Amino acid sequence: MGPKIFLLASLLMGCTSVPSNQERMLSYISALQKAETGDVADIQHRAATIEKFRFFFKDFSTERVKTYFRDLYAEGAYFRDNVREVKGLREMEDYFARSIEGVGSCKFDIVDVAHSGSHTYIRWIMHLQRNVGGDVLDYVGMSDIIVNLKGMIVFQQDYWDLSELLEEAPLLGRVVSWIKKSI
Repeated sequence: MGPKIFLLASLLMGCTSVPSNQERMLSYISALQKAETGDVADIQHRAATIEKFRFFFKDFSTERVKTYFRDLYAEGAYFRDNVREVKGLREMEDYFARSIEGVGSCKFDIVDVAHSGSHTYIRWIMHLQRNVGGDVLDYVGMSDIIVNLKGMIVFQQDYWDLSELLEEAPLLGRVVSWIKKSI
């Protein structure tokens, strides 16, 4: 990373109080180990949960979060994406609901599902309409989930390129584009 980029990133990150990289990784590893050593569903028993996941995110909305969230996620569940790390049902539910406030619509198409050990990987395309009537923007991503024996998600790590979304913001988009071109 060039000195200008490092300086800009340091200034931007220095303006907020965030856990260090090491703290975030320790939290992630702890949640992952807890989920992997718990009562994990086998592949056959994950099918119903995958269908609930597909239904929940097909038309991701405040109403869906209010109505179906607790049918999909276990008490004490862990969620992490490019924006936040949240633990526990209430904090996750609040984060999901806040993340779609003011959004025209958010829909996910499940493209593929794969399994490895206790993990299920769900590849998706998110169709995000920031404003009602605005353009629909598409983002590719994947969720790594672990499901318990009750068919509830206990761990979810989402992977997607947040910079693509940030590039759409008027001022911040220019900064993000400049950083990406400078790398």
